This record gives sequence, structure tokens and C-alpha cells, in this order.
Amino acid sequence: MNKCFIAAVAAILAAGVAGCSDYKTGEYSKGSTVIACDQTFQNIMEQEILVFEHNYKGSNVMDLYVDENSAIDSLLDMENNVRMAVASRSLSKEEIAYLRKHERNVNQAAVAVDAIALIVNPANPISEIDYADVVDILTGKLTRWDQIGADETRLGDIAVIFDHNGSSTTRYMADSVLMGKPFAGNIYAQKSPAEVFEKVSASKNAIGIIGVSWLRSTLTGRELSQQELASLNDADSLTVLSSMTTDVKVLAVSPKDQVRAYLPDQQNIFDGNYPFHRQMYLISTSVPNTVGHSFYTFVTSHVGQKIILSSGICPKLISVQIVEL
Repeated sequence: MNKCFIAAVAAILAAGVAGCSDYKTGEYSKGSTVIACDQTFQNIMEQEILVFEHNYKGSNVMDLYVDENSAIDSLLDMENNVRMAVASRSLSKEEIAYLRKHERNVNQAAVAVDAIALIVNPANPISEIDYADVVDILTGKLTRWDQIGADETRLGDIAVIFDHNGSSTTRYMADSVLMGKPFAGNIYAQKSPAEVFEKVSASKNAIGIIGVSWLRSTLTGRELSQQELASLNDADSLTVLSSMTTDVKVLAVSPKDQVRAYLPDQQNIFDGNYPFHRQMYLISTSVPNTVGHSFYTFVTSHVGQKIILSSGICPKLISVQIVEL
């Protein structure tokens, strides 16, 4: 169903893609391209597209936000016009070979280091959690909040909320945390990261697993002001545009065999202290002199990396400056 939906939408969007380039050497191309993005990274990519289209008039990036499996599948589908994808993994050798067989060259780069945040309802007295307890919750060894330090029994059974059963967040926790062990029966999937946020903010017994870039003060998108756009284009300045929300509580997590727990803030992601982190990849099969190729160049540029820095996660291609007071 997702594959059919993506193909249909991409076909509609492609009506504005054809014949799209008035290109001169050193300039960005004009026209349109279609990108399929894992919903976990939606907030980041929306900001990248906003600044790109503001800077380069006549260039349009049409975005589809789906689960990670669908994003990769859409890039591999030769029948649609999706030429870019954003995911938490790079393409495999087999996938690259398949694309090259169909005369599509692949450019891919890790552009950010993202974190998986654990969120609970503000009424939950827990403020931090052990790595081992997270594993035991996901595998069903721990099923009640009073088993991990919540003295109040009114919280009841633990309900684990994921964004989607095909998302990069679900895959990361299954592969990198559980190491292939099966999930317990108290795991529930929603349709988007926003729904995870809403479910946890309304349910005292829930624990949500969500990409950290969603934990800004508002989940409703907003356009940047002219001053903020200018700041992102200025190589010597940076305006931080997001902060962690107060509508849910973000849990600090202690790494394996450690006592101290760390929040998924930018410094702890950069230092590697926060245990649940992974790469964010931008993958493109766009050819030179197209909007897709120009957008790939933009995201991997200094300005594109500053946008990632402002989102609360760590850019991969520029250094994070840590200031101690």
C-alpha cells in the first residue's frame, strides 16, 4: 500500500519535474526534484528544504515523509520519480549494484548523528533509566513501572510506543539494542512520530521511543524569520532554533555498566556518552545539473550542516563547538 501511494504521489509531483534545468557552471539548478524521507528526520529535512528554496529561487524540493523501509523502496523503484532518500542507513552493495544496473549512479553521505530519545508522561516520577532496564522492558522481563523504581503503583503496566513498525527507530532498537531478540507483547506502533508524542503526553503509563529532533518546543512546523535565515547563511553565527519540549519528560539513560545517566542533548550525542545514537544518511541518484544534485550539495555544505546543528542533533561534516562555563 505504501509503495503504491509513493508511486502515485511521485508520478503527480513529476509533472512539475520534467524539463527543469537552466544551468550555468557554478550555479544551482532550477526546477524540481522528489525526495522520500524517513519520518524520524522530517523536522530536520523541512528546515533544509525551507532554507534551500529561500536561497535558490526557482528550485523546488517536493518531500514525501514515510517510514524508512518505504523511503528506501521508493528510491529503488524504477517506475517512479523519487531520486533522493533520507534514512538511518546507507544503501547496501546489492542495492547500489541494482541501481547501477539501471544506469543510476549513487551518492550517499552520513550528514548527521541522531539520537533515539525515551519520553514519558510528566506525571511519571522516573527521570532516568538504565540501559539494561530498557532492554528488559522491550523484551518483556519488566512489565510494570514499580519494578524500575516508580513507587506509585497507579502507573500500572508499561506501554511502549513506537512511531511505526517499519521505521528506522524500530529497526535501531531491534538490531542495535536487542541484538535480534524479539519484542515483548506490550509494544504498540503508531503512524508517525507526532502520534507517539501525543500518546505519551496523554498516557501516564506510556514510554515513547522517538527521534530526538522531534523534541523541540512545538511539533507544528513554522517558517524561519528573515533574521534566522540570514543567521544560518552567515558562516560566523548560529541561532539555535529548537529546544526540548516540556509537554513530555525526556529520560536520561545510563550506558552499559555505568552509573551516570545522560540526556540526549547535543554535547552528550557528540561525546558519545548518550548510548542510543545512529547516523542519518542522505542518498541521491540525481545526475549533475539537476535540482536533486544541487540539494545534495547544499545539505553537505557548511550552511546545510549548520541547519542540522540548529535542530538539536550533531552535524557529521562540521565540528561541534562545545563551550564550558
